[in-house]
Formats: sequence, C-alpha cells, structure tokens
Amino acid sequence: MCWLTDADVLSALAKQAATLPSCLVLTGQPATAHTAVVAVDQLVGMRLLVEHVIAQGAQTLCHIAGGMSWDDAVVRATAFEQLCKERGVRGRVVAGGGWSAASGYAATHTTLESGKPDAILACNDNIAVGVLRACHEAGIIVPDQVMVTGFDNTPLSEWTWPSLTSVTQDFQELGTAALTALTKILDGESPTQTILIPELIARESTSKKGTT
Repeated sequence: MCWLTDADVLSALAKQAATLPSCLVLTGQPATAHTAVVAVDQLVGMRLLVEHVIAQGAQTLCHIAGGMSWDDAVVRATAFEQLCKERGVRGRVVAGGGWSAASGYAATHTTLESGKPDAILACNDNIAVGVLRACHEAGIIVPDQVMVTGFDNTPLSEWTWPSLTSVTQDFQELGTAALTALTKILDGESPTQTILIPELIARESTSKKGTT
C-alpha cells in the first residue's frame, strides 16, 4: 500500500508496518524493514528557489509554510531557514495554515503588515496563487517589487499572471517509483529509499527587469 505522509498517517502506519508492505511517498522518513520510501529531495528543491531569488537580487526572503502536520512542509520550512542562514540573507517563515490559495492570500496580508520582503517563497503552487492575488490587491508589482515562487510546478503555474517560477515534483515518476518499490517488496526484496531530484522552472514571477 502507498501512503502520503502527514502525522496521522505515519502514526497509523507505525501500528501495522510489520504486517503490511508499504511505501511512503513525498517524505523525508527513512526506509524501514517493511516500508519503502519514494521522495523528492526537498532540500535541493528549496535550495534551487532560494539561490535563484538571491541571484535576482533578493536579500529579504519570506517562506509561507504549508500544513505543518505534513512532513514535507516541515522539511521545506527547515531547509529555507537553514539556507537563508548559510547565504547570509534575512529569512522568515510565516504560517500558512494549509495548502490552499486562500491560506496563501491570508498569510501574504500578514506578511506585508510587517514589511515588504524582496521575495515570497510559497510552500506550493496553490499557496503562491493566493500570494499573487494578495500582492495585486496591495498594488505590489510582481516581480519588480516582490518576487514570488511556488513548489510542485503544477499545470496552473504556467497560466498565472505573471507565470509562476516553481520546482518540479514529477508525480507520475513518483507513482511509478512507488509501485516499483512495492513490487520489489512483494517479490521478497528489502525495502529501499528512492530520492528524485527536482528541477527549477524559472518563469515571469522572478524575472526582474535587467536580470537574467
């Protein structure tokens, strides 16, 4: 069985992992004697985004987090803070409260009350849609005044205005890898951990005039 991993799912899985061959998808959890793991390297994904906006001139960064009961949201927020510290830029994490455009919209208004950052890195593309709407309503020009990024590179990221810079999570590849991992367990092989590497997709939401 394949599981997406929030805290409740991990708790339920722990109770039956010894009897049910399983595969965790989109998680930083390690493989165990009965559970395989298929994940996208979240640290690499966040590093691509942080380094990209810094290269475009950003020195104050904000990360709007996703639902923090999800392992990936925690990993992305932690990676963001670590990377900002390493690169010597100011970074802060704002609680989004979920994964929706509405949560991104509300969190952006909270963010702007404390001052306008150079870049807002949303925890997923849906949150980023809300960020774009809130910036538009506040009269903030993206990307000239604030750069915005998402995460996942979902199909909608090409159709926002401006189009959204994001990083790939190839869900088809994840699904294929998860089924392969489960098949190997059922064939008697030991569970494995498969880590996929994301790719930066730069679009208009970070393409400031005079930069490349």
